[in-house]
This record gives sequence, C-alpha cells and structure tokens, in this order.
Amino acid sequence: MKLGVAGIGKMGAAIAARLIEVGHDVTVWNRTPQKARAVEGAKIAANPAELAENSEAIITILTDAAALNAVYNGPSGLLHGKVAGKLFIDMSTVLPATEIALAGAHRAQAHHLAVELAALHGEKQRRRARIAAHDVHVEA
Repeated sequence: MKLGVAGIGKMGAAIAARLIEVGHDVTVWNRTPQKARAVEGAKIAANPAELAENSEAIITILTDAAALNAVYNGPSGLLHGKVAGKLFIDMSTVLPATEIALAGAHRAQAHHLAVELAALHGEKQRRRARIAAHDVHVEA
C-alpha cells in the first residue's frame, strides 16, 4: 500500500520505519527536511500536497493545532492536492475541538478522516472525540 506520513518526530519516524519494514511504499514529509531524509527507505515529498497525491492513506502526527492547520490547510497543504477517496489518519496530540474542526474540513470535501483517540485525557473528551470521528467517515 502507498502510505504517507507527515510529522517525522520520534513517533512519526518510528511509524514510517515500521511501515517500510512490513513492506509498504512510504513517502514522508516534515517541516524540517533533514528529519524526513533520516527515514531510511522512504521517499521524500516536497510538500504536504505532494505527500497526499502520492499516497492512498496519509497519517499525520503533528505537535499542535497550529501545525495541524498549516499542514492540512496551508497553500501546499494536504487538502490542496488530488485527494478524492484518500484516507487521512490523524494521530496528533490536540484537543477534541481541533479534531472536530479538522473533521469539518474533510467533510466539506467528502474525504475520509480517522482520529486516533489514545492521546486524549478523560472519558468525557474521548467520548466527544469518538462522536466526532464517527461523524466524519464519509464516502467519497
């Protein structure tokens, strides 16, 4: 499978390396290019839009809401490429409200978005985010 990973910190690098290890075709992108180049066996995307265009599914694991917004909605963001029918999996450590806003952007363009909930603290936040995540599984 052709997979993209945006956010090559410790977790993103480990995820990309494991995906390569099990045989996936992985492309990576990071705001700091040398971190992306450090993932052995991965292709390097010039920007998030290129990452999305060259991947069937895109995993984002970013530091905060500002980074998430820039990577998805910036001038060369993930949502500016050819992304119809792509699966987006966000694993960033952000508040549920941030994920809900991101889900709205995906829903508006009829994309798939899966949200990793493990980083959320408290059952009430997890429940709210689960509802938001359930709401965004939209067919393209």
